[in-house]
Amino acid sequence: ESRWYVNWNFNFGFYEKIFKLAKNNKIPLYALNAPRAIISKIRMKGWDKLSEDEKKAVPEPDVSHEEHRVLIRTVFESTELPHQMKGGGLDMVFEGLYRAQSAWDEVMAFNALQSREREGRKMVVLSGSGHLLYNLGINRRAYEKSRLPFKTVLCIEVPEGKKSIKVTRSLADYVWGINEEKMPIFPSIGLRFKKFDRLDNLVLASKPIDGISKNANFEKGDVVLSVDGNSFSDINELRIYLAEFNWDDEVKFCLLRNAQQLEVLLKFQPPEKKGQGS
Repeated sequence: ESRWYVNWNFNFGFYEKIFKLAKNNKIPLYALNAPRAIISKIRMKGWDKLSEDEKKAVPEPDVSHEEHRVLIRTVFESTELPHQMKGGGLDMVFEGLYRAQSAWDEVMAFNALQSREREGRKMVVLSGSGHLLYNLGINRRAYEKSRLPFKTVLCIEVPEGKKSIKVTRSLADYVWGINEEKMPIFPSIGLRFKKFDRLDNLVLASKPIDGISKNANFEKGDVVLSVDGNSFSDINELRIYLAEFNWDDEVKFCLLRNAQQLEVLLKFQPPEKKGQGS
């Protein structure tokens, strides 16, 4: 059992066709990433603070590549971040964020090469563009370890009304233009849950900062008593339940906060479509 919503974050619907294609054509699939807990530990404390078993799962990442550091810094600066993480706030947390990003790239490059060696044939690596831009991420690390040839393909949105856009030649080997997404296909919930020993109920790990729950009445530490009258003691099961809902749906949370019970109606309200509004 993959426990998808514990080990991954995005709606399974984004990946379902890939899994069906692989299954129907008997194409082996390999997971490349490391457990989140290990990456979080690297972000907070550094690779050298890992246990010996954890170090076996994640090779020590190289954090000395200046071009990659500048790229990741630029990506974070252009991303919508909480107010406290902007400007000087980003300076304070960037080293940890960069360690985590480098660890992701390092372990995925390592596991990709291990998987290729096991299969002995060409391999396609599917990852987020941030791990591939300018051939500085997974692709660079895999090449440096193996000297195997590779090509990088990135998808770039072409704004509505335009037939083409200009991109930097060094962005990737191939750039595939796709239609601009006017609104996400699947809603992003934005809620993170934690599980505590001796407590059956799930707990909100943090106040939501994105997704449809961003402006709803959720706070860090809220105990989830029920969702639509159903009790959940497993994070994956609750995430699977929430993933079944679509735009314009509603879900009722019953929460416990400061010894007071309250209800929060979470609305799956579609974001304003691009090109509309002021």
